[in-house]
This record gives sequence, structure tokens and C-alpha cells, in this order.
Amino acid sequence: MRRSDPTMHVTPSDEEIVTVIARHLSEHLDPPAAAPITAETRLIDDLALDSLFTLEMVAALEDHYHLNLRIETLQDVKTVGDVARVVARAFAADRMDGQR
Repeated sequence: MRRSDPTMHVTPSDEEIVTVIARHLSEHLDPPAAAPITAETRLIDDLALDSLFTLEMVAALEDHYHLNLRIETLQDVKTVGDVARVVARAFAADRMDGQR
């Protein structure tokens, strides 16, 4: 995992990441979500995301946070909050690697 932007040194909170995910989903879902997207929103059951859309969302998060997320870290995610926690952990791990 490598961050190319050295100015991004503060790990974003789960809530901040959820906001980024919700914004991305709101801009790209068709049809739009029936309810506001929150940390508890389920990717499949509530949003009917398929694997391609999920990969596109992950790619957008990688671009936004300048991270490379390993796909196996996302295998068990079920909610927007789960994705946010994976991103936060990857960000923190990348930051720790950069300090060594």
C-alpha cells in the first residue's frame, strides 16, 4: 500500500470515509438509493451493488485516498461502514509503513 501524496498524513475517520463513499454512491447509483446512505447501509441488500460496481467504488476510493486496497481485505464487507473501516486500516497501515 502506497500513498503518493505526502501531504495526506492524518488518517481520516470512519465517518469522513463514509461521507466520501456516500457521495460517490449518490453520484453514480442508478437508480438512486431509496434512503440516505449511512454506515449501516448494506451494499447488496439495500443498494443492490454488483461486483463490478463495487470494484469501481473501490477504485474511486483508492484514487481519492491514494491507496492500494488488497481485494482480500474487502471479502467480508457487508455495509458502507465495513468498507470505511477497511479504508481507514489501510490508510493507517500505509502511514506506518511510510514512517519506517
